[in-house]
Amino acid sequence: MTGKQLVHNIRAGSASYELIRPVQINFTWFENMWKCWSDNFGFAYVGTGESLPLAYSNWENLVHVDFQTLYHKRPFEMIPEEQKRWTLLVGTIDVLYYRLNTPLSLREIGCVSWDKFPYPAKIDWIDGRSEFFLLSQTPPELAECAPSQWIEAIVKRHPVTHRLLSIEHIQKIKSLFKPSPSQLSREWESAPRADLPKTKWDWPK
Repeated sequence: MTGKQLVHNIRAGSASYELIRPVQINFTWFENMWKCWSDNFGFAYVGTGESLPLAYSNWENLVHVDFQTLYHKRPFEMIPEEQKRWTLLVGTIDVLYYRLNTPLSLREIGCVSWDKFPYPAKIDWIDGRSEFFLLSQTPPELAECAPSQWIEAIVKRHPVTHRLLSIEHIQKIKSLFKPSPSQLSREWESAPRADLPKTKWDWPK
């Protein structure tokens, strides 16, 4: 048994790859399982499964994993076999479209601020940037952060402008900075004083 299908994109997990042109996917029943491949991508990617959907999903995953592995390598880091597969991938997948439309997922550290709001609304990142956000862009745990709470966050940003799209996950961490003696002195001087009555103490002899 054999079959064919024309596809315009590849999807695996949250990743989506637009193709430069539609490609034909081939299916065949062989050795008690379905096998799936495309001549455009080569025989380095052959999906298998007990059904057509499983074989196709397996094929998408193979392409996805290899694309991500090679995408994050520089050309001189690739061995000849990887360079050959990468040439096939970039000749079929619209890499520029992927780069311009795939959010960046970054690990960032910052300090939560309420600014003028009665709830968390701003983060002062450790590299000196300050950024306002909406609670709808964040996980529920961020809403309970007190002012000056340090967090480690997984942040999604626009691939070109680096504009904040969402904060996917946060982990509260201890303050990264210890106050200097001068800061402690200023905080002590500005701290409220207890209004105690003046009393003469007689210490026991």
